[in-house]
Order: sequence, then structure tokens, then C-alpha cells
Amino acid sequence: MANKKWSITRRERTYQIELIHKPFLGVITILINDEIIAKHRDFFENRNEYQFSVEGSDCFIRLKPKGLKYDYELVVDGYSIDFNHGSLSKEEEEWARIKTIGKNKYIWREGFIVTGVKMAFFFTLMFSFSMRNDFDIYRFLFLLAFSLLGWPFLGALLAYFKWSEYEKKFDK
Repeated sequence: MANKKWSITRRERTYQIELIHKPFLGVITILINDEIIAKHRDFFENRNEYQFSVEGSDCFIRLKPKGLKYDYELVVDGYSIDFNHGSLSKEEEEWARIKTIGKNKYIWREGFIVTGVKMAFFFTLMFSFSMRNDFDIYRFLFLLAFSLLGWPFLGALLAYFKWSEYEKKFDK
């Protein structure tokens, strides 16, 4: 038997949502503030989502089977609530972090400098050793110069695509 609890706030009221899952009996009970709002017996049906409403907000609980265990996720108005912490999902936390940096700073810092320069050094080291089994500083510097002309721009482009994807997904 698994019990999961979430706490959400709607219209200045806090609601305690609780899921009681008995997977071997096929019984799922959903409670809001210790009041049963739904009880499902679907041992043979195998539904993975259970919908309900809280103060006009569309909610559903998603069951994710993992072998004999389950992960449980509460989604409120399209936003996932992390089942362990009652907080945002990892993608939403990443978007919140990225958004505080700002679009231009994120593309410059994360894309151009961090990703691009790392890839340039990795590419340079990889090819300077793989051409022959010895290290030549002039070959290294030559490859590094050309790598630094291309890889950072690719990193900035990838960071721009990541920004755009998160913007479409979370800023509707």
C-alpha cells in the first residue's frame, strides 16, 4: 500500500491531496482534506490517470509503473507537482533558473562560453592525440584556434533552441 500527499493552494486556501494506492487489490482512493472524493477499483482496467477538480482547477494524478513499484505525479492546471517535494518538476525548475538569468545572458554564458568552449577543447584534445600517438603543441594550438571559431557558435545556437523550447512549453 502506498500513500502520497501533496499540498496545493487555491484562492488563499490550502488543500491537502492524498492518494492511497493498493496496487495488488487494484484500489485507488483520492482524498482532499481527509474527505474521499474518488474511489476506483480497476484491477483489470489499468488506468494511469485519475481526474478531479479543486476550486475550478483541473487536476489529475498520474501513476507511472516502475516494475512492482509506482511513481505518482500530481498535475494541476497543466503544471506537474513533484511527488516528493510538492514543488516544480525538474524541467520547470530549470526554466525558472534560466529565466532569472535572462535570454541574452543565458545564450552567451551557457551556450557560447560553457558549452562551446568545452566542446572546442574536447575536440582539440581528441584530435591532437588521435592523429598520432604523441602530443604536439603546435598542432594543438592550430586545432584549438579553428575549434574556437566554430564550436562556441554551435553552443550558442543550442542554448537558443533550448530557451525557445522551454519558452513555448512553460510560457503559454
